[in-house]
Amino acid sequence: MYRIQIALVLVPSILVIGGCRTLSGSSSPILSAIAADQIAALPPIACANGDAVAFGLAKPDFPPNIQWAKYPGPVSPNLIIAESTGAARIRLDTCLHSDATHIDLGRILFQESPSSDINVVDVNMINPTGLNSAVFNLAEDLDIKIPLGNETLWLKGWGNSVPIDAFAAIARLKLAADGTQSLAFPSITGGRLATGDPFKSGPCAIGESLQSTTFALGTVQFAADFCLREDGAGDAFGSYRILKLVVDDQSPSLPVDEHHVSLATDDMLQAHLTYKWNHHNACDSFALKLTHVEYAATAAANQGCGPTVPDAPSQNPSDQHMIFRIRYQDGNWQDGTATCAHFLSDCGPKN
Repeated sequence: MYRIQIALVLVPSILVIGGCRTLSGSSSPILSAIAADQIAALPPIACANGDAVAFGLAKPDFPPNIQWAKYPGPVSPNLIIAESTGAARIRLDTCLHSDATHIDLGRILFQESPSSDINVVDVNMINPTGLNSAVFNLAEDLDIKIPLGNETLWLKGWGNSVPIDAFAAIARLKLAADGTQSLAFPSITGGRLATGDPFKSGPCAIGESLQSTTFALGTVQFAADFCLREDGAGDAFGSYRILKLVVDDQSPSLPVDEHHVSLATDDMLQAHLTYKWNHHNACDSFALKLTHVEYAATAAANQGCGPTVPDAPSQNPSDQHMIFRIRYQDGNWQDGTATCAHFLSDCGPKN
């Protein structure tokens, strides 16, 4: 199983190519420039071996500790986090071999700003190296140069496959008359390389997948939609962002109009729900406060326990079951134990 854990940085271009839709007959590796609303019409690459897999820049958990010295020139670039406002986007279209041990680069797409066209790169006109090693082993082997007139778009990696210390960078370099190179633009976009399409809209980010689940705290039923990222950092389940939470509680302690509650917007979730995921998902927790009831739960320990949110029950570091508590009105907490380990992964209602 492969894990994508390196980070990328993309330098926004100052070279405008959008006015030229096709560059056939030239030595440029840019096949065409397409409008952002036409990206869906771009045909997929054909893979002779394995399946097509796209990679894009994703927001990192930790700000990249970019080694600026790797870039020529005296300027230390300003860092723009991937997927934030004004960030550049890049997509690597690849073929992942069926044995999941080798990957081929078939096409590169990059967009230098949200308002610019998307440039399609013919990888047969460049000499990309190190992608296979970067995905499966060493990020520092990644080295892809895309010539663009007197400038070069350069993708270079360093470090190993651990997310915290494995990074790469794309920089736009300019060539001076004396043959020296320096950064052509002082701002770069930084992130990690993850599977997914950065040009596809949706509630989940690059490297995340949309998931739905149901779980129960005693007789109270929950349904959740969330974005899940299996980040390869040793987590049993992964990091997640809850998008929607529905509660069905038929307790006579509640008014009838509060038996069914749906939190379907960011504002509603932030007003009522607090949650935290930990490394290894060890003792992940949440606390939900509604008008006449409070719910809180802590997932099972996993190689120890991570910190929990306020009001969540304290977990035994050796316990392999989820624990929860419920409090109606201003009464006492009612404690319970589930037969499963984590509320989002395996705590669905049992028939």
